[in-house]
Amino acid sequence: MVETDLRTKQDVSNSESRNLAPERSSDEHPWFKPAGPTEKIRLHYVVQQCLSSCPRLMADLLVVALVHCIAIFLGWPETVMRELSFFTFALIFMFWASSQYPGIATHTSVVIRRIFVLTSLMAIGMLALSFSRESGGSTIYRIQLLGIWLTVSVMVPVCRGLLAAIFNRFDWCTQPIVVIGSDLLALSVYTELKKSKQIGLRPIGLIVNASDQWEECSISQSDVIGTTNEVAQIQKKYGAYWAFSATQDNSRDPLEIEFNEIAKTHFPNRLTLADQARPRASVWDETFCVGKLMMVRQTDRLMLPLQRLLKRVFDLAISISLILLLLPVFVILFLLVRLTSKGPAIFKSRRVGRGNSEFLMTKFRTMHKDGAKILEDYFDNHNDQEIKFERDHKLENDPRVTSMGVFLRRSSLDELPQLFDVLTGKMSMVGPRPMLLNEQRLYGNVLNDYSRVLPGITGMWQVSGRNQTSYEDRLHYVEFYIRNWSIWLDFYILAKTAWVVLRKEGAY
Repeated sequence: MVETDLRTKQDVSNSESRNLAPERSSDEHPWFKPAGPTEKIRLHYVVQQCLSSCPRLMADLLVVALVHCIAIFLGWPETVMRELSFFTFALIFMFWASSQYPGIATHTSVVIRRIFVLTSLMAIGMLALSFSRESGGSTIYRIQLLGIWLTVSVMVPVCRGLLAAIFNRFDWCTQPIVVIGSDLLALSVYTELKKSKQIGLRPIGLIVNASDQWEECSISQSDVIGTTNEVAQIQKKYGAYWAFSATQDNSRDPLEIEFNEIAKTHFPNRLTLADQARPRASVWDETFCVGKLMMVRQTDRLMLPLQRLLKRVFDLAISISLILLLLPVFVILFLLVRLTSKGPAIFKSRRVGRGNSEFLMTKFRTMHKDGAKILEDYFDNHNDQEIKFERDHKLENDPRVTSMGVFLRRSSLDELPQLFDVLTGKMSMVGPRPMLLNEQRLYGNVLNDYSRVLPGITGMWQVSGRNQTSYEDRLHYVEFYIRNWSIWLDFYILAKTAWVVLRKEGAY
């Protein structure tokens, strides 16, 4: 997508340099923090997910075995038994696809509804096949099939409940959760979590503020596992990827801001009270009860290893295919840029990537080599444009852009070399717009969200008006994408990107 280079006059002279400047200190900006442990979630998380899935998976396999025993007892023919095997194991796959393994922190009514819908689909599929057979499609068979459907619909939730009651006593099949806070609410939530073992979470203690007088809230020393200064060590020691934090994103309380940032940085799965989840709501949120408290489960899906692997495979498949397909276009554009203006055909712009690390983003050069002087002369004769540039960080008719550069930007072809950045893992096909170094202060607390994912060639901003949108809208798109990511959202953005490029919407 077209991406206008946002440069202050001080940065213009160095904008197309290929050399990296000295490393920037992470202390230079208040929100420029090192990446948290969720940047390197180890195999331990995957093992934890598998072990905590055991009670539900074992229950479902027991029901599948029971169904096969019933079918054999009823004397179903071999052809029908093969169909039954296919549909029952397809049912297990659909349970997995609908996030029922491990199914942590999901309300029982939601689980029962999903089981009913999926088992009904299995029964409808087998019933449809029965009408296509000359034998084995009798009325008696269909009545038996109805009985099996009712058996599965009832037995799956019952068996899951029984095995959960047995296995949730053991630490290995539950997932640890920490409660961040040092007030009576945090203590109340911690107490309720200890009573609610059926949801699959095991509270291991409270993380309190180091300088807070938490003893005044009747919090026992034995319930405290550490302070906010030790959260990284606590997360690693207990292998906790769940946290409760009763704070809001728009809170102005310094302590709540600290608790909120700790929860987002170190824990991919979080619980919060339903009435405090609105500022950070996403389409993947689910509500459920912990005792008398209504909770919302929030997950940063792009922090999870399997989701990241899926996105990386998606990026590699798309980028390799496009590079091979567009190789002649790369050669032609390379030659045209070199022949129409002085300077190299490719320039690399310094950007901030995942983990707050700097990287060189590759593009076809669209500006004159002496762009700094051209811009200075332009502002001498157009003072109103200088004010607009300082406010919006962009110019609609930028005098630095070459004639070939105008075409490249309006057609978005200047972004094509970024496919190689995707190939090398510096960028993603879809993600937040790559951030310039001098934009870090403008991002505020959104910088922490941005730093957790790879920037993208295209994204929510690029398909939502691009240069016609405000800077505040741009930050909103960053948050929206990270909170609501799914592989289907990436497909949607890529499809809309093609349409936006063809129409040249917001491009200059």
